[in-house]
Amino acid sequence: MITQSSGEVASSYVARGFSVLPVEHKGKRPAHNGRLLTGWQRLRLTESDLPAYFNGQPQNIGVLLGDPSGNLIDIDLDCPEAVLLAPRFLPQTDATFGRDSKRRSHWLYYAHLATKKYRDPLYEKQKENSDGDKGMLVEIRSTGTQTVFPGSTHESGEAITWDSDGEPALVDDQYLMDRSAKLSAASLLARYWPKGSRNDAANALAGGLLRAGWSEDATVKFIEAICLAAHDEETAARVRNVVATAAKLQDGSHVTGWPTLSDIIDKQIVARVCEWLRISKETATGQTSSTNDGGARTDDSPLRVVCMADVAPETVRWLWPHYIPLGKLTLLEGDPGIGKSTLTCAIASAVSNGRGLPGTDPFEPGNVLILSAEDGLADTLRPRLDAVGADTSRMLALDEPLTLDTVGLLKLEAVIIEHNPKLVIIDPLFAYTGGKADIHRANECRAISAPLAAIAERQGCAIVAVRHLGKSRGGGHALNAGIGSIDFVAAARSVLLAGQDPDDPTKRAIVQTKNNLAPVGEAVGFKLEGGQFYWTGASTLTAGRILAHPSDEEERAPLSEAKEFLRASLSDGVRDSTELKAEARQAGISERTLFRAKKELKIKAEKTGTPGSDGQKWIWKLPVEDCQT
Repeated sequence: MITQSSGEVASSYVARGFSVLPVEHKGKRPAHNGRLLTGWQRLRLTESDLPAYFNGQPQNIGVLLGDPSGNLIDIDLDCPEAVLLAPRFLPQTDATFGRDSKRRSHWLYYAHLATKKYRDPLYEKQKENSDGDKGMLVEIRSTGTQTVFPGSTHESGEAITWDSDGEPALVDDQYLMDRSAKLSAASLLARYWPKGSRNDAANALAGGLLRAGWSEDATVKFIEAICLAAHDEETAARVRNVVATAAKLQDGSHVTGWPTLSDIIDKQIVARVCEWLRISKETATGQTSSTNDGGARTDDSPLRVVCMADVAPETVRWLWPHYIPLGKLTLLEGDPGIGKSTLTCAIASAVSNGRGLPGTDPFEPGNVLILSAEDGLADTLRPRLDAVGADTSRMLALDEPLTLDTVGLLKLEAVIIEHNPKLVIIDPLFAYTGGKADIHRANECRAISAPLAAIAERQGCAIVAVRHLGKSRGGGHALNAGIGSIDFVAAARSVLLAGQDPDDPTKRAIVQTKNNLAPVGEAVGFKLEGGQFYWTGASTLTAGRILAHPSDEEERAPLSEAKEFLRASLSDGVRDSTELKAEARQAGISERTLFRAKKELKIKAEKTGTPGSDGQKWIWKLPVEDCQT
C-alpha cells in the first residue's frame, strides 16, 4: 500500500474543496513548527500555502468544518452505542472514517447546521473533550470546529483511515438533525437500559412514544435499536410489548409512559431524551399529546413526498461488477453437489486477499463472514478455504446456531458491525429459518429476505444467500427454479445460477438470471478437479441448459432422480441418514423412492455411537468403487 505524505493528503483535500490546517502529530490541537496556532478558525490555506505548513515533518491534518469547507458536517460518534446504532439512524453517506478500535465513528455530510453536542446528563460536570470523556455521545460538528482527518495518527498510535472514501451526502438540514437526535436518545437509553426491569421500561417507553404520536413501526424500530446496543436477549418480547401497548391505546385501556420510565431510569435521563425527541413537558408528564412528534408519523399524517431534484444520485458499488453488488442481497442457486459451497469459498478467498474476481482488477482485501450450516468448520470449511488459497486471518465463521427471526437478525447485524466484513455468506439460507417459517409463503419469506437486504444496505456489505433448486426446477423458468417462495428472488438485486450442462457434466458455470442494477453479466465457467477449484473464463452455458434434463432421458423417472441425489449428497463422504431423508423430502423425493435408490446403488448403512445412547445414529455411505469414481 502506497503511503502519502501529509502534504500530499492535504493537497488532495484542498482539491475536494476542504479547508485544511496543520495539527500536532498524534494530537488534535492545530499547531505549526511545534507551536500551537491561534486564530486557526480564520486560517484559509490555498494549494500554494501548503508546502510552508506541511513540510515533511510528522503531523496530522485537520479539516475546518461548516462554511470554510462548503458546509461540510461531521457527525462525530463518541460512544460505542452510537457507533453501533449509526447505520440504523443516520442517512447513508459515502464518506465515513475512523480507526481500527473505532471504525466508522465519523460520518460526513453537506448541510447547513450549527455545532450541537449530545451529552449524557449524568456526566455534565466532566470536562468536555477530555481524554476518555464518557459524557459525550454524539456531536454535530460544524463552523468553528475542526476534525482530524484520515492521513493522521490518533493519540493512541492508531492510523486514522477511510472506511468509505467517497462523496459526503447532501441531506436535508432538519432531517439530519432529527436523525442525530434520535440516535443520541437511543444511545443514552441503551446505556442505562435497566437489567431486571427491562420489560417494564420497554412498556413505559412504548406508551410514551405512542402517546407522543409515534407510529407503531417507528416505535418498534427505536426500541429494537436500544435492545441491540444494550445486548437485550429478550428483544422479541419487547417488540411484542409495543404491539400490545398500541392495542391498549386503541381501545382506551391504561398504559404506562414517561412518568413510569422516570421511576425506572434516572429522571435526568428521561428528561434529556424527551428534550432531544422534542416531546413537550406536558406530554412527558402525561397531561396532553405532543406538540411535535420529532419526525414520527401518525395514521392521519399526510404522505411525505420528496422532490427528485433534491435527491443526490448514487453510483452502485460492486464487490464483483455485474454479479455481486455491495450493500445488496445476492442469491446463489444450484443443485446439491454442484459445488456451490466451494464456489462461495473461492469468491471469499478472492475478497480475503484482494486478488480480484474474474474480469476485475485486484482490490483492497476485506473480511468475510460465513454462516455454514452443512459443513464442519474444522474438517470441511477450513480445508476448503486452504485449498482455494484464502487468507484465513480475514475469514470469520459463525460457531453457534442462529435463527433469522427478529432477535437473530439483530445479532447478525451486531456481528457485522463488529467485524466489518465486505462479504457475508449464508449457506444454505433455509438452514437458518429455524424450521418456523413456511418457505413457500411469501409473507413469511419476506420477513427474512427484506431485513437481510436492509442489513446489507445499512452496513454496506454484500450478502450472498445460497439456495438449492426445487424438484420441478421451475418448469425450466430460471427465476422459479429455487425451492421456496419467489419472494427471495424479488428481494435479491442479483440472482446467480450455478450448474452444469446435463450432457457434459464437466462443463460448469455461473449464469446470472437476474440483475436489477446493471446489464446481465456473461456466464463465467469454473471446474472442480483433483480437489481444486479453477475459474475457466467466459462460458457458453445457459440457464436453460442447466435446468434441462439430459437429452437421452427426456422422461427421467423419480428413481433416477433419487439416485442422482444420493450420489451428489454422499460424494464427500458419510452422511446422517436422518439429514438425508429430510433433504430428500425438501427436494420432492419420497422416502420409498429414496430407499429403492439406496438399494440399487448398494449404499451401506451403519450404526454409530454408543448403543443405547442419545448420540447413536445411522449413517449412509457409497460403496468403495463409487467413492473412488
